Amino acid sequence: MKKMNKITSAFLALTLTASATAVHAEPEEPSVQPGATVAENTDFPESPAAYQVTFVYEDAEAEAVSVSGNMQFYKFDEAESFDAAGDNSAIPSYNAFAYEDGMFNTGYGINGDTAVYEMTETEDGRFEVTIPLPGTLYYYDYKVTYADGTVKTIKDPANMPEANAATGHDAGHSLVYVGDENNTIKGQEYIYPREDHKGTVSFVSYTAADGTEQPLGVYLPYGYSESAVYNTLYVSHGGGGNENEWM
Repeated sequence: MKKMNKITSAFLALTLTASATAVHAEPEEPSVQPGATVAENTDFPESPAAYQVTFVYEDAEAEAVSVSGNMQFYKFDEAESFDAAGDNSAIPSYNAFAYEDGMFNTGYGINGDTAVYEMTETEDGRFEVTIPLPGTLYYYDYKVTYADGTVKTIKDPANMPEANAATGHDAGHSLVYVGDENNTIKGQEYIYPREDHKGTVSFVSYTAADGTEQPLGVYLPYGYSESAVYNTLYVSHGGGGNENEWM
């Protein structure tokens, strides 16, 4: 009987120890880390978009956060109809939750109608939103509101765009690739980064016609040789762009 009591006592002690350990266990890390995480669309079965993107921003001082970028969409027939009438001002736009097959997005909202997605504070200082998106390249920024009423528009600290170290110029926004070359909006097959046969990017300066030194981004194809002859393509960014724009 004493032997049985000893076994029982040992079992109870082990159980209590295990329970205590469970109570004091460290909380699990969030499954989605800060930044933009791309996954197969499983949360929005009503959407034809093949993917979903979860945006996560962490800032203990933030009161409210939203994310926006080129994540608004248009219908070809509606755009063509209004364009033919010489009036683009009333072309309807749709956010990602209203996306339908055949829609297209634009770099900026045609009528200043860039879609804005409010983020939910899921725990102190952590803001999240998940939206369905078709495959293509997107840019985005966060709009952060603080308790004193200050509002800042910032690039994603967890996903900063690559920059020219000499000038600090970058794409101006955070970028996220959604999908791959096999699942894209038609015409976007060439934008996805490749894993093999990568070329090289470098930055140099040149003397412009007005005598000023200007930065220039140079892309050389995989296997480039100075002894070979290549076709050369010159691309110039638009207003507000920089030498990193086309990279």
